[in-house]
Amino acid sequence: MKYLITFFIILSLLLVSCTKTKKSYYENGKLRSEIKMKGDKYYGKATWYYSSGMKQHECNYINDTLQGKSTRWFVNGKTQSVEHYKDNHLNGKVTTYDLNGKKVSEENYHLDTLHGPFFQYYTSGQIQIQGNYNNGLYDGQWLYYEDDGTIVGIGEYKNGAGKQRAWYKNGPLKRVVNYLDNKKHGKEIWYKPDGSVDKYLVYDHGELISP
Repeated sequence: MKYLITFFIILSLLLVSCTKTKKSYYENGKLRSEIKMKGDKYYGKATWYYSSGMKQHECNYINDTLQGKSTRWFVNGKTQSVEHYKDNHLNGKVTTYDLNGKKVSEENYHLDTLHGPFFQYYTSGQIQIQGNYNNGLYDGQWLYYEDDGTIVGIGEYKNGAGKQRAWYKNGPLKRVVNYLDNKKHGKEIWYKPDGSVDKYLVYDHGELISP
């Protein structure tokens, strides 16, 4: 009896540690997904495909949790996004692209929260917005550019609170707005090109309360 119990324990351990590939298919017979498994858990590379046969998504699992690089593709084969995970949480750089393969944004995360440098791009590759997050909040200097590289806005923030200024492309001040917790809060003043005030707006935590 003792040997029989030992046998079943060893057999169970072998089954759990055994790796296999689970596959699914489209109705047309083409491969839809292939996922490495260890026992009943995702363990290793997992890949999903479009019905055309092109890759749609590829990532890596350890004990059913996302770990490391995760890549998605558009149906035309161009990369859509590259993300990094730690224990199922976004952790590290996330880069997104448009349908033509042009970079749209670069963000950094710590456990699903924006944290670190942020960049947004025009289709030309020129930076559109450049800034930094601290635990999900705007922090430090943010710069806003025209597509020719001209700076047309500057934000100065600390933990989501601060002031953003924008200029007309030819130089005059265009707008001043205050922020709190990443939201417009307080007065927003718009100026005409001649420097006179165009309009006042008042916000309360992102909600317009007085035009």
